[in-house]
Amino acid sequence: MISLEFISHNNHPLLPSIQSIYEEAFPPEEKVDFSSLLSHKFTDDCAFKLYAILDKNETCGMLSIVEYTSFVFIYYLAITPAKQRLGIGNKVLELIKKESTTPLILEVEHATQDISKRRIEFYVRNGFHVNQYPYFQPALHQHTDAVPMHIMSYPHALSEEDFLTVKTALYEHVYCV
Repeated sequence: MISLEFISHNNHPLLPSIQSIYEEAFPPEEKVDFSSLLSHKFTDDCAFKLYAILDKNETCGMLSIVEYTSFVFIYYLAITPAKQRLGIGNKVLELIKKESTTPLILEVEHATQDISKRRIEFYVRNGFHVNQYPYFQPALHQHTDAVPMHIMSYPHALSEEDFLTVKTALYEHVYCV
C-alpha cells in the first residue's frame, strides 16, 4: 500500500533516505539545495510541504509540493529506480488528486530526450495537460541558465490568464524572482 508521510521537522528519521532519492533523481540545474525543501515556509499565499513516499512502510520516493489557495504545485516527485515502473508514481498522483480540491500544476522539461518524452507521457496518461505557453524555470544557481519547460496541469489545460497567474505565483514564491 502506498502512503505519504509528512516530514514535519528537520530531524525526521526518513530525511536521509529522502535526500538521497532527491539528489540522485534530478539534474543539478533543476534542483535547489535540499535544505530549502525543509524550510516548511507558510505564508498567506502558500505552504511548502515535504513528504516521504512509502510502499509497505519502506521509503521508495519523495514528494515536495507547494499549496496555494487556487492550485497545488508538484515541485518535486521522485521514485527510487528499483521501484520505478511498478505504478507507484500513478498511485501517488491518485492520492494527490483525491486530496486536492484545486488544480494540480507541475513543470516538465521539453521532450528533447527519451527520458523527458517518457515523463511527459507519464503525466498525460495520468490526466495532465501540456500547456503550450512559453515558460522557463528560472536559473536556480549562479552559473546555470534558465531551463525551458512546460507547465502541465490537471484536470484541464490552463487558459492564458490562469497560466500567467500560475507563472507569477511560482516566480514570486518558489523561485523568488
